[in-house]
Amino acid sequence: MYDKQCWLIATVCLLAMTSLSCQATKDAQEKAAVLKSATAFYKAFDTAPTPASEKAMELKDYHLYGYPALVYESLGLTQGVQKLEGAGDTYEVGISFWCDGTAPGGEEKKLRRTMLVRLSADPTAPNGWAVSRFKFTDDGDLTGVRQFFTWLLWMFIAPVMFYLALLIFAGGFLWARVALLVAYLMGIPLRIYVSYLWFGSVWGAIVAMVAWTLFEMWVAQKGRS
Repeated sequence: MYDKQCWLIATVCLLAMTSLSCQATKDAQEKAAVLKSATAFYKAFDTAPTPASEKAMELKDYHLYGYPALVYESLGLTQGVQKLEGAGDTYEVGISFWCDGTAPGGEEKKLRRTMLVRLSADPTAPNGWAVSRFKFTDDGDLTGVRQFFTWLLWMFIAPVMFYLALLIFAGGFLWARVALLVAYLMGIPLRIYVSYLWFGSVWGAIVAMVAWTLFEMWVAQKGRS
C-alpha cells in the first residue's frame, strides 16, 4: 500500500513538472515571436522616414540608432516583453533607442526614447502577432558624454564576452593567452558594430575605431617599456 502511494505521488509530481516545463517552453516561444514582430516594427521606422512616421516621431529627417537589435534578436533577450494582465493574448514590448532629427520648431535635437509596442495574437500576421498600437515615452536629451561612455563600456565588454564563452565551451583546454588572443580577434567585428550603433554613422564608427586602435597601440607600447 505504501509503495503504491509513493508511486502515485511520484507520478503526479512528474506530470506536474512536465506540464510546467511545457508551459514555460510555450511562453518562451511566444515571447520570442512577440519580440521578433516588435523589432520588425521598430526597423520599419528606421528604414526611411515617411510623413506618417515623422509625424509620429515629431521629428523631420530623423535617424534612429543606439538599439542593439542584432544582439537582442540573436540572443533572444526577452526581458522587455511583458504580457498584459486581463488583456488576453496581448503583450507590450519596450524598445529603448536614440535618435536625432529636426523638431517642428526647426531646432536640431538628439534624444533618448522608448518605443512601447503593444501586440495582439493574429494568425494572419507574420510570426502570429500584430501591432495594435504604439507610443513613445521617456524622452530625454542625448549628450555626447553618454554616447562616449556607453561606447567605451561596450568596447571593453566585447572581448570579455568572447573570452568567457571560450573558457566555458573549451572546458579549460585553451591556454589563457590563446583564449585572450582569439577573444580579441572575435571581438573586432562586434566593436565595429557597437561603434556604429552608439555613434549612428559610418564616419562615427571609423573615427571611434581609429581612436581605439591608437589607444591600444599606446597601451601596448607602455606595456613593453
